[in-house]
Formats: sequence, C-alpha cells, structure tokens
Amino acid sequence: MQALLKRKWSLIVLAFIFCFSSFASAAGQKSDIKGHWAEPLIAAWKSKGLINGYKDGTFKPDTPVSKSEWIKLINSSLGYTEQAEFTYKDVRKSDWFAGEVGKAVAAGYIGGDSAGVFMPSQSVTREQAAVMLQKALWLPSEEGASFLDNEEIDKASLGAVGALQKQGLIAGANGKFKPKSSLTRAEAVALLDRVVKADAIVFDKPGTIGPAAGQAYYPKSIVLNVSGIKLQNAQINGNLTVGSAVGDGDAFVDNVKVTGTTFVQGGGANSVHFKNTAMVTIVVDKQTGAVRIAVEGQSQIGTITLQSGANIESANTASVNTVSLSDKLPADSYVRLSGTYSTVNVLAQSIIVDIPDGSIEDLNIDDDAADSTIKLQKEASVLNMILNAAAQILGEGKVGNAVINAEGVEMDKAPDNVKLGQDVKGDVQITVGGQSRPASEPAVQSPVVVTPPSAPSDSTPPTLTAVSPSMVTVGQAVYATSNEAGTIYLVKDVIVHTSTTYLELAVQNGDGIKLSAQAATAVTFQTAGLAIGNWKLVAADGTGNTSSPAAITILAANGDGLAYRNYAIGYNSSIFIIFNKMIVNNMSDMDELKSRVSFSTDNGATFSSLQSGDQLYISSDTLFVVFENEFRGGGNILKVAANSLRDTNGNVLAADVMTPAISQGVNLSMISHTVLPVMIDVGDDLIFSVDRATMVYLVPQSTNGNQTVYDSTVTDGLGKAIDVSSDDVDKPLTLDTAGLQPGKYRLHAWNGESVSVEISVSPPLEYTQIAIYNRAPSEEDSVTITGLIEGDVIKVYSSPGSGLLGSGTVASGQTSVTIGNLTLNDVSGILFFTRTQAGKGESSEIGYGYSDANDPPVAIDNVTVALNGTTTSQTFSYPYSELATDSGESLRIVNAVSSDTDVATVTWNGEYGEVTISRGSATGTCTVTVTLKDSPGLLVDVIVTVTNN
Repeated sequence: MQALLKRKWSLIVLAFIFCFSSFASAAGQKSDIKGHWAEPLIAAWKSKGLINGYKDGTFKPDTPVSKSEWIKLINSSLGYTEQAEFTYKDVRKSDWFAGEVGKAVAAGYIGGDSAGVFMPSQSVTREQAAVMLQKALWLPSEEGASFLDNEEIDKASLGAVGALQKQGLIAGANGKFKPKSSLTRAEAVALLDRVVKADAIVFDKPGTIGPAAGQAYYPKSIVLNVSGIKLQNAQINGNLTVGSAVGDGDAFVDNVKVTGTTFVQGGGANSVHFKNTAMVTIVVDKQTGAVRIAVEGQSQIGTITLQSGANIESANTASVNTVSLSDKLPADSYVRLSGTYSTVNVLAQSIIVDIPDGSIEDLNIDDDAADSTIKLQKEASVLNMILNAAAQILGEGKVGNAVINAEGVEMDKAPDNVKLGQDVKGDVQITVGGQSRPASEPAVQSPVVVTPPSAPSDSTPPTLTAVSPSMVTVGQAVYATSNEAGTIYLVKDVIVHTSTTYLELAVQNGDGIKLSAQAATAVTFQTAGLAIGNWKLVAADGTGNTSSPAAITILAANGDGLAYRNYAIGYNSSIFIIFNKMIVNNMSDMDELKSRVSFSTDNGATFSSLQSGDQLYISSDTLFVVFENEFRGGGNILKVAANSLRDTNGNVLAADVMTPAISQGVNLSMISHTVLPVMIDVGDDLIFSVDRATMVYLVPQSTNGNQTVYDSTVTDGLGKAIDVSSDDVDKPLTLDTAGLQPGKYRLHAWNGESVSVEISVSPPLEYTQIAIYNRAPSEEDSVTITGLIEGDVIKVYSSPGSGLLGSGTVASGQTSVTIGNLTLNDVSGILFFTRTQAGKGESSEIGYGYSDANDPPVAIDNVTVALNGTTTSQTFSYPYSELATDSGESLRIVNAVSSDTDVATVTWNGEYGEVTISRGSATGTCTVTVTLKDSPGLLVDVIVTVTNN
C-alpha cells in the first residue's frame, strides 16, 4: 500500500497577549501577590494568560513599569498593530520593543524629546502614563481634574488626567493622583482592566476624534453625545451610539468598523453620515422627530432596523443588505428609502414608506403589517414583492414579481408577473389601476419562489476574485468579490453549489444567505446568527452559472469556552480534531503536547501513547495527528487530555476530548502513477485499485460536502466517477480524463483515501524567479517575476487560492512581468503566486515572504580579509551572514567588485553560491564591494577591506 500524500498546512496566528516579562512563572513557586490590593485583578489576568510573572515565580506588583513595557500593554489591549518609521537614537531595530515603538508612533500617542530619544528603560510616571493613554484613546482634553494634588500635575498633563478621570478610568488614592510617582505593575493592570471593562467611552465635545491616518482601536463601546462631532478611522469592538444629546444636529462617522450594534438616538434633517463604514446592525430609535441617515462611500451595512421614522439614503457605492421596518414604529410613521437595498421587511401597521428612486431586490410585507402604504415613484423598482397583508402600492415604479397572500391589495401599476401564494383562494381579488380583478395565476409556494434557471446564454462561470477572511469569529464580516454581476451566496458546505436552484433553496431553508453583487465590487456578509462550522461562498451570474466555491469557517465567539466541534479523517494515516475556536498549545512544547494525546484500537477500553514516529500539527482550529503506520480495524478512538490546549483568548480546554470510534477507510492504490501529486494531461487515464466496494470520484479540489454534492458535480460534467462493485475489488480500474478542464482535482474513494491529481496544470514558479518590492507608503509596491515565457499569466494572492491582489501577462518577446499597484501596508507578510501557461490550468501556489519596507539589509561593519603566502583566498558562503543581516530574510548576491585587481580579485558563483576573494600579484590594501539583495529587492553594499601581504 502506497504512502498517502501528506498535506502541509501553514498558519499565521495573531496572539492577543500582554506581557511584562519573557519568563513564565514556574509551577509551584511562591507568589508575592497574596494579600496585595490588586491580587484579584492580577490573578484573573494571569489565569487568562494575559500577563506573566518572573522566572522565580514572583510578579513584583509594586515594581515600576518602564516606558517600553507600558506601550506594549497599550498596543496589546487596544489592538494597535500598524507600525510607522521612527528616528529615536536609543531604539535599535533589533530591540525587542522596537516594533512596539513603531506601533505607538503610528497610533500617535508618543513622540521623542528634544534630543530625539525615547528612553525605553525609564520608569513611566502616572501622569506620563495618563497622557499616553489619553492620546491612544483619542479623548479630548478636560481641564477639570479634581484631585487634591492638582498643583503637582504638569500643566501639559492636566488635560489628559482630567479626560481619564471624566471617563472613570482613574480615581487616585485618598483624593490624590500622585502624578510624579512611577506607575507600578499592579497599577498598570488595574488601569487597563478599567479600559477593557468600561461600559462605554463618551465623547461630548464637538470636533474630530481619531487620527487623520491609520486607525484608532476601542475595546468597548463608544457614545457620540454632541452635535457637530466626527469620529474617523477607528475600530470599535463593541457598540456605537449616536446619543440623544446630538438632538437635531449632525454627526459624522467616517472609515469606522463597528463589531457590535450601532444605535441612532439623535440627529436631524441634515443627518447622521456613515461614510466608508462597516457595521453589522444599525438600530434607529429617535424619540422625537425624524432623522436622516446617509450611507455613503464604500460603506457595508448588514441590517438597518427602524423603530422610529427616518429618511435613509444609500449611495450607489454603498451596500445595505436589509432594512427592517420594526413593529415598534408608531402608526402613521413616515419612512423614506432612497438607494439600493437587498431586502426590505415591513413589519409595522399603518405606516407610509416612500421610495423615490433606486431598487429593492426583495420587499416583504408581513402578516401583521396591514394598511401600510408603499409609494413607489417612477425612478424606483422592486424585483420581488411578497404581500402577506393588505397594502396600497402607489406610484409608477416597477414591480417585477408580486406574490399575493392576502385580500385587499391595491396597486396603481400592474406588476410584470402576479402569482398567488400557497393556500390562497383562486378567486382572491386585487385592485390594479382602480380596476378589481382576480389574481388567478397558478399557486406557488410562499414566501420564497424558486425558479430553476433557463438554459444560459453563456456558459462561462463567474470567478470569486477576492474572499477575506477565510476564517472568522461569529459576528465578524466576510467580504467577497465576483468578476461578474449577479448574486453571491454564503451557504453551508453540504449544499450543492452547481445550481442556483439548490442555493436558493438553502437560503429559503435557513442554510444560507445571499447578496446582490456588482462586478468587481466587494459585498459584505454578516455572520451574526449563523451556526459555527464550515460554510462556502459561491458566486452566480445572471444566467445561472456558478463559480467554484471558497471555503469559510465560522468560529465561536471570543467569550465562549473552547470545545470540541467535529473530527475528520485523512484515511488511513491521520485524524483531525476540529475545535470551535482557534487553538494553541497549552503545554511547554509539542513533545509535551504529544504526551497528552493517546490512541485506542479497542473502542476506548485502553489507550496508549502515540508512537515516536507519529506527528502532531496545530493549524487554526484543528489538531492534526499523522500516524507513522496506518491504522486498521473499526474501534479507533483518539483522545486529547484536558488542559492541553487553549484558544487564542486564553480559555483552556476544560475536559478530555474523544472522537467517536473510527473505522479503517477504503485503501486506494495508484497503479499508473506512483509519484504524488499525480500530474497528467487532459485525456490521460488514471489506473488504480481499491480494497472495498465503494464509489470513486475524480472531482475538482475545491469540492466539499456530502455525497450529493459529489454526485451533482459529476452530473454537471465537472468531474467523473466509477461505481466499484465487490467483483472489482483489488483489480485495476480506469478513469479517463477526456472532457475535463485543466486544473487541480482529487481522486477520492468514498469513505476512504484521496490522491491529488493535477490535470494539464502549469509548472509552479521557483523562489528564485520572484522579487517583491515593499516600498515606503508614498511609493508603489510591486512584484517582478523573471524566467517566464511569452503568454504566461502570473497571479498574486493574499492567501492560498483567494484574495487576488493583481495579475499580469508576459508580453511578446519578454521573459518577465511586473505587477504594480499593490498595497503591502509597509509591513512584512507573505504573498502567494501562481502561473498559468497557454492551454494549461493554473499552477499550485508558491508562498514567498517579504519584510518590512523600513527594514533594509544592514551591512556588517569592519569586515576584513588578510591574504598572504599561506592564505591565498577567503570565501563567504550563502546565506552571507558574515557580511550583512536582514531580519531573517534570505540575502542574494547581486555583484562583487574589487577596487584594485592587482591586490585582490573577486569572483562569485550564483545568487546563492559563494563570494571568493583571492590574492593578487601585488601587495597592498584594497576594498571589495559586495552588493546583496533581500527578497523585497532592497540592496546593501558591504565594504570588505583586503590586505595582501
């Protein structure tokens, strides 16, 4: 039996951790926080893994905090990650806190002194800490601090101290603030604990809050409670409230992401402006008078719920998924909707809805929304209207399809199609243009009508050109872009995706949601309320063609505990345990974690330790166990001990996790191709055998779900299958690939093993062909690929298989291509590249790292070479660490030149070879200049002083 193809997984984990020290407390050693006033806080933070103590087991709560430690705490607690250039003389790039200094500079809450130094080791005073935190939170200054020792507070710090006191973040002791005292480790924990636990931060002064560039972060809710206020460039990990104190004035919210709910309780006729915002839910509830809400720019809004009258205006560039006119709206309320909306639900009785222009995909009038009036003006249209209660539809606007589920419907203009809902009598009357007539179309199921698509006029499926992120916490947004206009669906992964009929049924049954999409324009899916688990995005064009799916995983909320979710099998050599959240090792290392995992072959009667050759991997939400020897039989159970894992929020696995009993799967053995992955051309045969009767599928690699999904994929001509009977077991079986499109496939024995198959796929790129140019923010980032042939198409992705950033085609007579207009945000990362050659499918991705644009290679000083009769040459070998350093980046040689070839000559062998300096014919001293380049393309010249004796 051949060895299975073992996949490799890569993981980038963003850990939220506060640390004062690089040493964890040793188990069982004496703590020094017992009886301390901050003991409960420190113990709580330590239990969650948010802070650590010293190696000797102490925490030293009364030890002062240094400036470098304080900015680390602020950055971590508020979520600042972007970095900026700085020029402090006493901060080196190699210092552990250099990145934190860059974040603090970018966030705008630190600056240098007149000498251009930061003094990272200096203790931070209480008033200095207050100033930094006030600036980090973008709180306006308040001169009304009320401490007994106000006169000791520097005038420049008084406004910051007052601002924190007003928000309830500082209280002092015995009425005193003690501004010149050093902030202790315990006080730092207490202060930041108040920040992250605060119900809300209230802004009640007119003006602008937030940086002009970059982004401010708020761990809790924000209240805007004054007219003439603007909040910009911020992320709020809580709710946003436009308070009643705004009155009939204006409030502006620009480039703000809100993870919670946005409440609008104030604002007037001129409006509350939401520009370039991302919001899950907006609830409008103004007690007196109406409010105008303008959704502008590239805003992405999930649901707007109206509990009071309002004028909603959505720009063409913005996206509003659902508007819900709540049953809390008083009778005779006036609502105006201008712009484009996916769904409008009318739940209130006897209200007036004015739609002057724009379009609505689905307008639903609820059973309890009788006697409402919809004014559909000439420039407005509704694609689908479902009337579950009597209503008046006035005006000359267009209605495509109307489903009538109630008596008493009146319409000024006839819809294109009228249908009766289920259980509605055939003689029910509707009034159109003042004339009463029966709505006697054949009955259809209500409230959702699913019509199989007619034969498409084009057969080219759309492509999901950008999907991010592929893994989210429930409540977070998922962004998707299609290259064609149409609809994008987010459905459970078991749904058949090759037909819009199945996708629409999934939406109807609560197994998915959908959004209208314009070509090359991102739409935003809100995941609040969706079940955790595996989902997929599918794009459909106007003629019913559907794209290949993009997998999406929805994880549990941050506040939930870590728990087992599911398991998967890599027959028959691996078992994967899937959790409800991202996981990390809670043990000291992977060997200790391995000792906490055990395996049973007798239905759990006994468990044994893993074998020495067995391997463990952690990736995202999954623990992978790969066995050196394939398991057999039917009673295999994998167990993970409690406390061995934790999630990224510090929640530890509370109980043992065991899989159900797992049976040995079907063994699949390749006969025609034994080198994996299998690489063939369209039309070639695949010859293989299986050891049990089963179905064997050859389907695109993106295919996931139950057997219905696989069967549908084959029926639609996207794959092939063979039904293996008991008579064919252990015999050569043949699947031909004629008629399939070039691409990446999977040969899969149902309930058994899989083999990757690449059919007419282009060869992948090599690392040596790639150069990434991550330049300063004012310059254009780009990549250059060399060693190509005419017609090669190169694509650049932000993650494997998704997040297309750009593409380029090699022009006639050229062997390279440069792809520009990239935005790498001046920080390090990884890009993924593919190549597509004429007549072949897209190659496998190759990931290539790049470094911070502000982190070029650094030459090592005073490199010398002494040559004489016995030492005739000296060689510097790759990776050239004796010549320069570059934060772990691979350096390549570009050139090497001697200033005097009579004294010394220099040769170099390949980018990754050797630089050899050899003795010349004359004695004396010269210099050799060696030019090195890192992966982003940044250069450094290293000067080597050579003496020939």
